[in-house]
This record gives sequence, structure tokens and C-alpha cells, in this order.
Amino acid sequence: TPRNIPASWVGGEPSANVSTFRLAFGNGTFVIYCNNGPVLISTDGINWTGYSTGTDASKSYATLCFGNGVFLASAGREYQTSTDGITWSAVITAPSGFSLSYVQWHDGLDLFVSTSNGGKVFTSPDGTNWTDVSISGSTPTLYSSAYNSSDSTLFVFSAYSFYNNYKSTDAGVTWEEVPNELNQTKAIYANGQYL
Repeated sequence: TPRNIPASWVGGEPSANVSTFRLAFGNGTFVIYCNNGPVLISTDGINWTGYSTGTDASKSYATLCFGNGVFLASAGREYQTSTDGITWSAVITAPSGFSLSYVQWHDGLDLFVSTSNGGKVFTSPDGTNWTDVSISGSTPTLYSSAYNSSDSTLFVFSAYSFYNNYKSTDAGVTWEEVPNELNQTKAIYANGQYL
């Protein structure tokens, strides 16, 4: 049963006609990356200001996360970074075979971890320089990742329950297959447990 949920919430609605898509918080700023191009910025979660990112309005950026002082938004092989959510780098198109479909930042590991189809896994300390630590011989689409800092274990989870998951204790240098007994495709590690 959820606990400590506030009795009331204060809402704020952006004035711009946008479809919100992904939200992240960092450097004292809430950032919403919209699926039709702009971002919305707020320091209190109530009052919002819209900015252009210079992206193609037809693109849907599937991931937005914050880590190591950097916001990172990605859409497959295309991604952008920003330190304040307002000024974004030019759209970077990654090489063939490289995908940032599902990206998360993991404290303790201090890396962005991207998972994708064909067992693809990439890591980066800054959102710009990436290392391919893909799982050899693995074909399933990997949907998410979780990191347990107490035992340095990185898990990646298959997008489909009939595939197994994988874990690594050396930041992806080597991988061990783990039975997907609970048919989970997503998980996080927080407060000493996986959820």
C-alpha cells in the first residue's frame, strides 16, 4: 500500500499547445521533452516556459534522463544533450547499429546505460562518449536496466517475458544470463530492493 502520499496536489498546466512526453529533474530544474519538438522548463513544477530544441517536430524522443550534470534526450540513433534544459546540442546521429532507445542514468555506476534490440547495450559517463558493451550472441530487445550499488550488479531486462534477462558485475564487460522467472520487462533498484 502506498504511503506518505500528499493529501492534495497543486497542478500547473503549460500554456503552449504541446503533447508532453518525457520528464526529468536535475540542476534544480524540471524538464519536459515534448514529442513535437519543444521542451518545457520549470523550477517549481507549476509555472512552465517553452523553448525550442531545434529538432524535427515529427520525431518522438523516447527517452529523457539526467545524470552527471547532463540532460540526455534520445530517439533511436538520434540524441541531444543539455546542461540546463534550454540550450541543446545539435542533433547527433549515431553510427549504424548504435541505438539509444531506452536510456537510464545509474548513480553508483555513474554511467548512462542504453538498451536496445539485438542485445545492444551502450554506456557513457557524459552522454557524448559511448562504449559498446553489447551482449554477445543475444538477440532479444532489451527494454530497461537497473543497478544495485551495494553489490555492483547491473541488470538489463528483455522487452518480452519469454526471453531471459542478463546481469553484469563489471559494468557490462561480461554478462551472465538470468532466468526471467517473474516475466518482468522493467525494474528499478531503490531503498535496498528491486521493484
